[in-house]
Amino acid sequence: MRLKVNGVHLDIGESLQEYVNTKLLPLVEKYFPQSIEGTVTFSKRSAFFHAEINVHAKRNIVLNSNAEADDVYAAFDQACSKMEKRLRRHKNKIKDHSKRSEAMDAMKIRHLVLNGTDYNATEKDEEIDKHPAIVAETPDHIDSLTVSEAVLRLDLGELPALLFKNSAHG
Repeated sequence: MRLKVNGVHLDIGESLQEYVNTKLLPLVEKYFPQSIEGTVTFSKRSAFFHAEINVHAKRNIVLNSNAEADDVYAAFDQACSKMEKRLRRHKNKIKDHSKRSEAMDAMKIRHLVLNGTDYNATEKDEEIDKHPAIVAETPDHIDSLTVSEAVLRLDLGELPALLFKNSAHG
């Protein structure tokens, strides 16, 4: 697994980088030996240090955890213990769903990014430009999941929303 350690307006020393590597790498490899990458970001917010850990465990599986403490090492330890709980919970959930014989199928979609509406435009401008300009168009897919799998991804990824196709009834 590739692991990046960053500091936002904070100097990260070699001892902290070694501490993160010795503590986080074995933890992630215990549950997901073929994980892709991980990022640890440290920042200082008022009197507290903030540690945020993002682990890309498998394809479409991103786990996040964060914590704040007076000491940078304590903040990392708290975030690391949260990450361990998430990894363990996700690994157990995968074992429960591995008995299911159906393969997850994904529906291909197009993702469009449209130009925003200008609220200062006059009515004459709106008549000329009734259709917004497409800024970007990228291919994407919607996974076919059960409701419990979708809730798990939503919880583990700390996502605000998740679009999925219900595999129970399509």
